[in-house]
This record gives sequence, C-alpha cells and structure tokens, in this order.
Amino acid sequence: MLTILKQRLNSNSDLTFEENRLYRILNFILVAIIGYTLLVTIFFLIQTEWIFAGVALTEGLLFSLFLVLHIKGKLVAARLGTFFLALLSKIIICWIHGPNAGLHLLFLAMVCNPVLFFDKQTQHYFLAGMAVIAMMITVAGFKYFEPILPPPPFHFPYYWSIFLTAVFCFLTVQIFKKNHLEYEAKLKEANAIQTSSITYAQQIQKALIGNDRRIEDAFEEAFVLNQPKDIVSGDFYWYNRIGNHQILVVGDCTGHGVPAAFLTVLGIQLLNEIVLAKGIVSPSRILSEMDKGMLKSFEYKDNKDLGGGMDLAIVVINENNQSLRFAGARRPLYYIRNKQFFEIKPTRRGIRELDLGREKPFEETKVNTKQGDLYYLFSDGFQDQFGGKNDRKFMKHRFKTMLHYCSVHSLCKQKDIMKDEFDTWKGDQEQTDDVLVIGIKV
Repeated sequence: MLTILKQRLNSNSDLTFEENRLYRILNFILVAIIGYTLLVTIFFLIQTEWIFAGVALTEGLLFSLFLVLHIKGKLVAARLGTFFLALLSKIIICWIHGPNAGLHLLFLAMVCNPVLFFDKQTQHYFLAGMAVIAMMITVAGFKYFEPILPPPPFHFPYYWSIFLTAVFCFLTVQIFKKNHLEYEAKLKEANAIQTSSITYAQQIQKALIGNDRRIEDAFEEAFVLNQPKDIVSGDFYWYNRIGNHQILVVGDCTGHGVPAAFLTVLGIQLLNEIVLAKGIVSPSRILSEMDKGMLKSFEYKDNKDLGGGMDLAIVVINENNQSLRFAGARRPLYYIRNKQFFEIKPTRRGIRELDLGREKPFEETKVNTKQGDLYYLFSDGFQDQFGGKNDRKFMKHRFKTMLHYCSVHSLCKQKDIMKDEFDTWKGDQEQTDDVLVIGIKV
C-alpha cells in the first residue's frame, strides 16, 4: 500500500517529464503541510485549545483533499484550491499572532508560487495579484484584530517567516533555472540531431550533383561558385555528355533550405530520365519534359496547391559544329565575346509555374561559338543579396558590370573576385538566398 502511494506521489503516467517534476514537488509540499498541521493539532489538543485544534485539523483535512485531487489528475483544481486555502490560512494565522510575528512576509513567497505550478501567464498575474491583495488585507486587518497568541519575546515566528520566505524564493529561482537549463540542453541536443541529419542530407545532395572538378575538367576553363544559404541548397547544377553534346544545367528551386533541396533531388532525377534515359538533347525539349515531369510528380489532388517549382538555364554545346543552343525558364544566359557583353533572354515562365503561361512554349536560341567565349549560368541569389551602404539588393545591372569587369581575368581568378565582391557587399547581413554561378570558356 505504501509502495503504491509512494509511486502515485512520485509520478503520473499522463504527464511529461517536466510536468512530473512539478507534480512531485507539489505532492511533497502538500504532504509536508499535512504533517505540519497534524503536529499543530496535537500540540493544541495537549494545550486543551480545542478551537485552534479544530481549525488546524480542518485545514489538514482540506489539504489532504487537494492532495487526493492532485494524485487523481485534477491538477488545476487541486493547485487552485491549495493556493487559495494557503492564502486564507496565512491571513488567519497572521491575525492570530499579530503584526510583530512577521508572518505576513510569507505572502512574498506566495507571489512566486503561481510561476512554478501554473502554465498560463494570465494565471501567473492573477494569482500573484491575489497574493498581494491578501497581504494588503492582512496588514489592514492588524488595525482591527488584537492578536490572540502574541509571539514570544525573542520573536521566533518573525525570523522563522523570514527564513521560510527566503527558502521558498530560493527554491523557486533554482527550479526555474534548472528547468531553463534542461530545456536549453534539450534544444541543443535536438538542434545537434537536426544539424547532423541535414549535414548528411548535404552529403547526399553533393553526391547526386557531383564534384565541381567534373565541370572544371570538361572545359578549357571553368569555375563553380556554389554558396548555399543553409547547409543544403535549393540551387543545383547538372552536367553530362551525350555523344558529341555537352549538356550543362543550372537550376534554382523555389525557396531555400530543406524544402528546396527536395526539389533539387527531383530535378536531378528528371534530368537523368530525360537526357540519359531518353537521349533528349534539345534544351527547349528538356525544359518541356521537365515541366511535364514536375506537373506529373504533383498531379495528385492534395499536392496541386503546393507551390514547388524551379527556374532553369540549359546550354547544349555541339563539339562537332562549334555551336551552342540555349533555352531558359526564367534564367538567362550571359556571354562575353571579344570583350563585348551579350544576353540571351529566357522564356518568361518557370517549370511548373501554375496557371501562368501554360500555353507558351520554351524558346531555344542557337549561338555559333568562337574560341575564347565566356558563358555564365547562374541563379538569382547573387543579384538578390541585400547589403552595401544603403542595404539594397546587388541587382542585375551591378551583376552584369561585375561579370564584364572580371572577364579579363582567368575564370579561376574570376571566381575569387566574385566571392570577395559578394562577401563585401553582404557584410554583416544574413545571406538572402542560395548563390550559384557557373562560368565556362569554350
């Protein structure tokens, strides 16, 4: 029987770990109060103070009732009853012993009580206010009630009340601090687990995209500037060779972070099917097939409202006839020839751009390449970065100027210049979006 009672006092299977701690604390406080009232009842019975013995016994029985309610899971009712009974008991005890006993200082401890045992902030304010009002009523009552049991000459109740107040306030702060530290530790642990999972996802994403060296080795000169906003990126690139065709794709998926990274995986899978499995090397047809594939992936009714899509830039270089074909879904192609800057504009609709330009086909442009041509494919992350003296976007015109300025240097040097320019512009600002820029020389 005692073992079962002890188990019920220690924990409640319906409560969380933190809730059980407070549940256990209040149970033992109630047990201590009940024990104390029992001792006081016995003391008054020995002194033949029947009225005071009856009051103490009644108080003990009421606290016992609230303990039973608390154990049975009626937490709010039990805690409110305990709080208001404690207030009433303190008012009566203070009036019995008078102001010199200093027992009214215990109301200060009662102000801390709601923070420990109640969840809602409104309850904290209301009950703390009730404790203050009870203290004011008690102090005001000293003018009208003569003490029945004045304190002994050495003021033991006064010092005892100060001690109890200090102890309760100390315990309140300690419990609050302990809860805060444990909560902080759990947050750190959860963050570490989440970061570990996302870092592993980053490794998977890198494995799917491939090594930068693959692109750098495929052209006379090349660079890949890939700077995700988070651990995983919503920007991706894809490169492969089919016969005498080199296919290079840069994708910018909706958003950034984990949701966008899922879309990059889908994009890479679709490109593998369209180009490698079906052998399609026309940039405009690749975009059309990508659009159909994305729509099919989200064709179920519950998925139609999801806003996931992507912008793409695709170049296909034919090594036999020195030509380049380009098609873009909201992503342009910039190239520099003989120090002159050129732009090929994209089709003004993205992949899976719902209810907007669905009938508009993807346009394809052919360029006869010349030795020394520099071609740039990129997401919008660089030009959308906030920073500078006036905290503005880098903007498209500044991005073009930077590329034109860099073009006199090797592509390896261009990458360093661009990275320095981006970091300088961003300064202390948070990175706005994923950044991806690829430059190739043919």
